[in-house]
Amino acid sequence: MLLLMRKRIGSIVIKAFAFLLILGFGAWGIQDMLGYQFGGGGAVAEVNEMRLEPNQFYREVNQEIIRMRPLFGGKLDIQQARKLGLVDMVLNRKLDDMATIVTANNLGIAVSDQLVRAKIKAQPMFKGLAGNFDRDRFNQLLNANGLSEKTYVQKVRAEIANQQLVGSMSAGVVPPKDWIEFIYRAREEKRNTDTIFIADTEFGDIPTPSETQLRTYYDANKSSYMAPEFRTLSYVHLNAHELAKTISIGEEALRKAFDQRIDEFITQEQRNVRQLI
Repeated sequence: MLLLMRKRIGSIVIKAFAFLLILGFGAWGIQDMLGYQFGGGGAVAEVNEMRLEPNQFYREVNQEIIRMRPLFGGKLDIQQARKLGLVDMVLNRKLDDMATIVTANNLGIAVSDQLVRAKIKAQPMFKGLAGNFDRDRFNQLLNANGLSEKTYVQKVRAEIANQQLVGSMSAGVVPPKDWIEFIYRAREEKRNTDTIFIADTEFGDIPTPSETQLRTYYDANKSSYMAPEFRTLSYVHLNAHELAKTISIGEEALRKAFDQRIDEFITQEQRNVRQLI
């Protein structure tokens, strides 16, 4: 069987089958290394129409491991990265980037190729000895970090979209002055203290004070041992408006009171007269 397949490996069908078989085992290996179960479509994650492919995710994780490896003495593998949470950190970062791009597209925020090109050329790390953008240095740094030009351009485009999206929401926002002063005091406040250290051996033998000494000291410092004076007060609060809610007066009583005080509720009739003489 193997001999037959080897003879026919040159055919298009067998080559395609071998490619799919290798790709399947590759994705299986990446899934096992990173510790994530891929969806039915083979993607690590999906945000709207955007997909995070296994190979892309693995490259991002590998770049993070290479970047962090010097901090661990050159000894940091994929299993240690998983335990330290680096894999989860990379995944969350990619999800944030994807969500930003989707939101920017929905809001009509477009990042032109000219803007991306200008940002890349302005990076100091890509400039040569003459101070201009150096294409060879650009390619060398991308290769050293395991990045393709397409991947890096996508990252720069996502960063610009994120800056425009987040910047538009935070632009013009001025915190209240009281908040600024409170935060400033909390961060910049300083206290100066003077301390004196007295060892127990410096005290020696302390004699027990006599009753006369205690009484004399107490009389001189009574205020330190006395609680402030208090008074207890009880009172009744009478409010005519509240009392009126509890009083019910019948119609007959109202009519009688009105008749007795009718002069208070009647205004004398008046006339305005103009006379010509």
